[in-house]
Amino acid sequence: MKRRFAMTRTEPPARTRFETAFSLVEILVAVTLMSIIVLGLMAMFAQTQRAFRTGMTQADIMEGGRAAMEMIPRELEQMRPTGLSDSLTFYARWNNFINIQSLPGGPTDPVQRRTNITQDILFTARDSLNPQQWNGIGYRVVFNDGIVGTLYRFETNCSVLDTLGVRRMGVTTFNMPSNRVVDGVLHFRVLAYDSNGQLIVPGRPYVVPNSVDGSIGVTNNVPGELSYEYHFRSNAVPAYLELELGLLEKKTLDRVRNVALGATTAVLVQRQNDYLTNKVGAVQVFRQRIPIRNVDPTVFQ
Repeated sequence: MKRRFAMTRTEPPARTRFETAFSLVEILVAVTLMSIIVLGLMAMFAQTQRAFRTGMTQADIMEGGRAAMEMIPRELEQMRPTGLSDSLTFYARWNNFINIQSLPGGPTDPVQRRTNITQDILFTARDSLNPQQWNGIGYRVVFNDGIVGTLYRFETNCSVLDTLGVRRMGVTTFNMPSNRVVDGVLHFRVLAYDSNGQLIVPGRPYVVPNSVDGSIGVTNNVPGELSYEYHFRSNAVPAYLELELGLLEKKTLDRVRNVALGATTAVLVQRQNDYLTNKVGAVQVFRQRIPIRNVDPTVFQ
């Protein structure tokens, strides 16, 4: 007789279970890593925001500068001599403040510098819609709160038959109502060239210095600088003009205008000069060579 054995299943002994958790060191490491990541993201965000604001500021300056450098040269190239004796056809003269800025990356002995100069310019032109009318057009930087100004355009007109009125345009133009062109102007200068492409300076054979009836008069606008005061009369106008316009970025402009609120003019100018000395990177300079269509080359012989 066969015996049957019943198979019994035995359970393994119960294992001891331990509750697991992060240690204090692990938590500190995790918090440190998270802090580094957050700080990195914040720094990247701040840098991106700064670059965006800088780009917007540059875009605003470039837009204003391009608009001015499209309008002014378009009018200057239409300059025309009146042919009347003792009649100003073009002049450029020093206006108000001079600011000198140190250029970075240059030699230290002597320090390389750039001088910001502002000038008034005035010229005569025939009206494009009414050929029987002369226009006197002027540009002036007006300073209301220190050494940084606003560029304005002035215009008057006179019949070709009114020879006395044409002769007086050099006086009456800047007494007329003006239109704002661009703000934040630190530098506005023109240099005149003859028909041979040479810079018109004192000492040229065709230059008659300090003469009311002379065709071309040139004096040193700012001694030691590439800047001159020009007076063209009668049948003389420059063959070329080199126009320079320097605009200050808005952020720096706001700081300049608030650097010495309530101070006297002398203190205000001095503090603004001191502040702008090392801010040459905040100035955007636009430059353009302008050919004058109605030039008479014989006046340069």
